Parts: sequence; structure tokens; C-alpha cells
Amino acid sequence: MGEVFLIVMGIVIGVRLSNWNEVGKQRKLEAKLLAEIKNDLLDTKDELLVDLSSHRRAMYSGMIISNVLRKESSFHDSLYYHFSRCFNDRQLYPKSGGYESMKSYGVDIVSNDSIRKRIMDVYQLDLKRVVEFGQANPKYDIPLLLLPYQQTHFRLTDEVDRQRTMEGVALPVLFYDLALHSFIDLQNDQLFLMDLQRSFSIRRQKIGRHIASLKRIDALVTAIDEELKRLNGS
Repeated sequence: MGEVFLIVMGIVIGVRLSNWNEVGKQRKLEAKLLAEIKNDLLDTKDELLVDLSSHRRAMYSGMIISNVLRKESSFHDSLYYHFSRCFNDRQLYPKSGGYESMKSYGVDIVSNDSIRKRIMDVYQLDLKRVVEFGQANPKYDIPLLLLPYQQTHFRLTDEVDRQRTMEGVALPVLFYDLALHSFIDLQNDQLFLMDLQRSFSIRRQKIGRHIASLKRIDALVTAIDEELKRLNGS
């Protein structure tokens, strides 16, 4: 009986050690995945901040153009800059390597239910909405919306606005100034004014989705930091 007892105890201890070892491996893998997701989110946050700044500047320029067309009697050369800037748009490409790895292992690899849900919400809801409202979607592509009016009301001059050199291209790439055909015609183009206002609505939604995603990312990164401390025993 004593020998049987020792054998059984040896098996039990072996199984427990094996389980503890497996749990330890799982924790290390979970911590590695969470750290990767956190770094991906921080990189995505940087891109969101750049895009948000671009959208705000473009909105400002568009509003200046709208106000001038409605209130002024003449065109100011400085407005060419604002016309160029109001065409700016962005497309987010979020980093998702850590999130994809989490899914490949099975989402339950993240043991904290709250953090697991928040990660999935950020990628499947917040960032997905930002991507869907990006320039790659023709429905929300602002340059595509406004380009016909640029082609109708403006022409290229022979004056070089700027030039850029490109690796592998012998000659510099030249960008020429635009010139407005008729300020009165642009003022009286109601379709342009309506689509310019529509661009404000689209951009407002883009800005709102960027801000919401940034807040969610900040909160999630903070939560992941706390979870990493727990997993690493500090």
C-alpha cells in the first residue's frame, strides 16, 4: 500500500507540475501577445493623430473658402493654398499583427475577460469604422467629391509652385500653380457649395470617429499595462 501511495502521489505531483508549467507558458505567451497588441495600438494612435490633425486643417481651409465665397466680392491669392488643403484626405491602416496572433491562438488566450472584450471592440468596431470612413471608400472620398469642381473652375499656369526630386528620376518633378477662371462663376456654382458643405459633414464624422478611437485606445493601453504588471508578477 505504501508503494502504491508513493506511486499515486508521484503521478499527482507530476501532473500538477506539468499543469503549473503549462500555466506558466500560457502566461508568458499571453503577456507577449498583450505587449505586441499594446505596441500596435500605440503605432496606430500615432497615425490617427496625424490623420486627425490633417482633417482639422482641411476642415478649417474649407470653411475659409465657404465664407469667402458667401461674403467676399473678390478672390484672394492666398486662397489657392486653402483650396489645395481642403482636398486632403486620409486612409487609416491600423497595425493589427498582435490582434491577428491573438485570434490565431484563440481569443481566450487573453484570460482577462474585460481586456479581451475591449481589444476586440477597438479592432472590430472603433478602428473598423475609421477604416470604412477612409479615402479608400469612394462614398467618403473627399477629393473624389470635389475634384470635378477643380477641373471646371481652375487651370494650370506656367508658374512653378514647387519641385521635388525623386530617387531614380533624373529630372525634378514640377508642380505648377493653379489659376481661377472666374470668381463669380465659382460663387454662383451652387452644386460646388452644396458638395463643399457635404464634405464638411463627411469630415466631421471622420474627425469624430478618430477622436472616439483615440480615447478607446488610450484607455485600453492603460488597462493592458496594468494586466502586464499582474502577469509578470510586479
